[in-house]
Amino acid sequence: MKKPFVANQDEAKELFALAQSKKLLAMPYQNRRFDSDYLTLKKVIELGYVGKPLSLESHFDKYRPDDRLHEGYQVDGQFYGLGVHMLDQILGLFGKPQTVSYDIRAIQNSASTVDDFYETQLFYDNFKATVVSNPLAARPYPRFLLHGTNGTYVKYDIDQQENDLKLGIMPGDPNFGIDTPSQFGVVKYKNQNGDWIEKQIPTINGDYGRVYDSIAKTLTNRDAKLVSDKQALWNMEILEAGIAEKGPHLYNLK
Repeated sequence: MKKPFVANQDEAKELFALAQSKKLLAMPYQNRRFDSDYLTLKKVIELGYVGKPLSLESHFDKYRPDDRLHEGYQVDGQFYGLGVHMLDQILGLFGKPQTVSYDIRAIQNSASTVDDFYETQLFYDNFKATVVSNPLAARPYPRFLLHGTNGTYVKYDIDQQENDLKLGIMPGDPNFGIDTPSQFGVVKYKNQNGDWIEKQIPTINGDYGRVYDSIAKTLTNRDAKLVSDKQALWNMEILEAGIAEKGPHLYNLK
């Protein structure tokens, strides 16, 4: 099911229960688990380049001025629409956070009831992940900035699949979704001799079709779902708490 999956946790629980009673599969469509930049970040963490992760910044910024008045439900804003994907990426890597802080606003027209900016911080045991989307970022910020006990990884530029699709470059084309070397991330870390090493990390190719491959494996082989019910409910809890209160605030997960 595509976004918005549901508006709150209660609806999610009801949908999961209904699917289970009818022996069907219900799962949010989290295709950005197969973004190339995210897959590469995941590999950098798994290989231990930066040691133990201490902080991660995830940015999905752009420059799209629009100071018109936008009215609607809060679930129609940027936080629900894009934040749901960015939060899922963090939950898929690090699990459930202990506390979340929020700054969710309409920065281009403060009278709008639909947000266009958010900065959300997820706090874990000695680790913090920050997800940000800013519509007025005129200069690029790293897509991912990861600091750890042994080094730092920086990756600019978003996954190219959507851009290629807009140009008519389709999956199956040998150049579909591929980063050029100038778009590769860079890691700086200490090796076993204590020497600083800096090198590019070639981007792993993304493939949104793997969402459907995972669904097929769940249906035919009874593999675990790509996005577990727990992860989906954590995501909804974080989203729901974010818009439940205006202004900067904190929320402790249940």
